[in-house]
Amino acid sequence: MVVNFLVNKKLIVQMLGGFSASYDGKPIQLERSNATKATQLFEYLIYNRHKKIPRHDLINVLYNNNDIDNPANNLKVNLFRLRKLLSVSPLPEDEYISLKSRMYSFNCMLPIEIDSEEFEQFVVAARNKEISDEEKLVLLQRAIEIYRGQFLPMIANEPWVVIESVRLAVLYKECISNSCGILKTSGNYNLMLEICNRAVHVYPFDEDMHLLRISCLIDMKRYDDALAAYSDTTKLFFEEFGVAPSDKMLSLYQQMTNNVKLSSSTIDLIKDALIEKEKTDGAYYCNYLGFLDSYRFISRVIERNGQSLFLSLFTITDTRRNLLEPGEKLKDAAEALHEAICESLRRGDLYTRYSPNQFLVLLIGINFENCAIVANRINAKFKDEKKVRGVKLHHSVTSGADLSSIIPETTFSNNLLW
Repeated sequence: MVVNFLVNKKLIVQMLGGFSASYDGKPIQLERSNATKATQLFEYLIYNRHKKIPRHDLINVLYNNNDIDNPANNLKVNLFRLRKLLSVSPLPEDEYISLKSRMYSFNCMLPIEIDSEEFEQFVVAARNKEISDEEKLVLLQRAIEIYRGQFLPMIANEPWVVIESVRLAVLYKECISNSCGILKTSGNYNLMLEICNRAVHVYPFDEDMHLLRISCLIDMKRYDDALAAYSDTTKLFFEEFGVAPSDKMLSLYQQMTNNVKLSSSTIDLIKDALIEKEKTDGAYYCNYLGFLDSYRFISRVIERNGQSLFLSLFTITDTRRNLLEPGEKLKDAAEALHEAICESLRRGDLYTRYSPNQFLVLLIGINFENCAIVANRINAKFKDEKKVRGVKLHHSVTSGADLSSIIPETTFSNNLLW
C-alpha cells in the first residue's frame, strides 16, 4: 500500500498525566471516554509498538481475567472497532494494526513521539557520568517539564499500567532528587523551589516531595513559609490518611523552630503578640501537638488548685460501629462534628481532631454529670449541622486527673436524611 503523508509530520501521544493523541496539529479523539477497551487497546499497542504481541497477551491486558463469556471474540470486536476509528481519524491511510502468525503489532510509517518515552530518554542521558552538572541539570529539567503526572491515570488500576506507572514515578523522583542536589550545591534555591513546587503538585501525597520543599525553604531562611508548608502538609496527610507527622517531618519542624529568631521586645509588646486578635465564641481548637502540650500543662495546674478535668472522646462510625472510610461522607460528618463541638462548648474548653473519625475535648471545672449534658448538647448540634443517615456518634469520657478510670461509653444514633 502506498502511504501518502509528509515524513516531518508526527503522531504525538501524551500518556503522562492523561491521554491524548494528535497528528499534524489535529486531535485524534477515538471515543468519548479514554477508558474504553478500544482506546485501551490503542494505548497498549502503540506503547508496545516495537513488540509482536500474542493474542492471549492482548486478551489478558484487556480483560484481566474478567468473567466474560468469550474474551477472544470480544477482542476481535474491539480490534475491528479500533481499526474503524483510526480509519476516520485525521491519520493518513495506513494499516496500523497488523496480524501475522497470531501476533499483533502497531504498524505504520509515521514518526511517533510519546511523552513517556521522551521523558525516559532524558533521564537516561542525564545518568552519563562524563557530562558536567550544568549539562546534567539541563537534561533533568527537560525530563521534569515533560512529566505532567501519573502514567495513564484514567486506567491506573490496569496491571500493565500499574507496573509502568510505578517504574516511571521512580524515574521522576530520581530527576527531582538529582536536580535538587545539583541546585543546592550551587546555591540556586529559587529554581530548586520551583522544581519542588512542581513535584508537590504532581505527587501531593508523596512525603519525600514535601520534605524536599520544606528543606529548600529552610535553606532559603524562609522559616515562616517553611512552617506554613509543614502545617499544610501534616494537615493534608492527617485528613487523607489519618497519619501523624513522620520522624523526618518532625526533625524538620525542630530545625525550623530552632531557627526562628524573634527580636528583643518589651513585655507589653510580647503580650500583645500573644493575645488573640479577634474575640470568638465557642471552644478553642488546636492541632494535636498543641492539644498534647496544653493537656499536660493543665493537668499539672489542677493538681495544685483541685479543679476537675475531664477528657472526652467523640467517634464517628457507621451503624455497625465501623469507622467511616475516607471520602465525602466522612469529610461532611467530621466538619459537622467540628462545628458542633466548637459551638456547644465554652471559650475556656479545648478540642482537637485526634484521627479522621475522632475528636478529643478537654473540659475544665465541671462534674461528671455535666459531661453527659455537654455530650448530649454536642450530639444535638451535630444533627442540626448536617442531615446524616446511617452515622453514629459515640462518646466516652475519663477523668483528666486519673486516666486509668475510663467511664463507660455513650452512643448517639443519627438517623436523619444524609
